[in-house]
Formats: sequence, C-alpha cells, structure tokens
Amino acid sequence: MTEGESTTRAALRPGLIHRAVGGEVFVLMGDSTVHWLKNATAVALWRVLEAAGPGGATVDALVGALCASYEVTRSRAEQDVGAFLADLAGKRVIELRGTSEAAGGAD
Repeated sequence: MTEGESTTRAALRPGLIHRAVGGEVFVLMGDSTVHWLKNATAVALWRVLEAAGPGGATVDALVGALCASYEVTRSRAEQDVGAFLADLAGKRVIELRGTSEAAGGAD
C-alpha cells in the first residue's frame, strides 16, 4: 500500500438511499439508477463505509476489515478494496478524499 492509499478516505455520497435486503445492498441514485451489491465482500465493505459515517473510512481500515473477516492475504485484500472503491467511485456512489488521484476520481 502506498502512502497516498493509507491516507485516502472513502465515504458514501450524501443523499443516497440504500437498503440491505437478505445479505445484499441496493443503492438508489438521484437519477433513479439502482446499483446492486450482491457479493459478500462488497457488502462487508459497504457496511464499514456506512458505519464510518460522513467522515468516511480509510483504505487501511477497509483492508483491515477484510483481513479480519476473511482468510485473505493483505495483498489480496488491498487489491479487492482498490477494485471496490474504483468501481463505486466510477458510479459516483462514493467519494474518495485525501490524495490528488483520489480527488480526481470523485468528481
């Protein structure tokens, strides 16, 4: 993990409507688009972001949560968290803060 990744924070975008149903999460965007998180790992990471509130969670905290919940190497957890954050930032579901690279992905 690079220095920038350790200080990057991810937070749910304000105003999203989201519901957990049967181990999955549905996210309703302002334009009525619905995103469906059905992967157990994605749902676990979502719960960390939800619990973190408006301040968000660090990438390190998300990686740590995966390592604590699953038998996974830190390297693999970092890859999974990176893919999860890139996907949701690209869909404008989350905001990334803390590095110039992260800030560019949140616009």
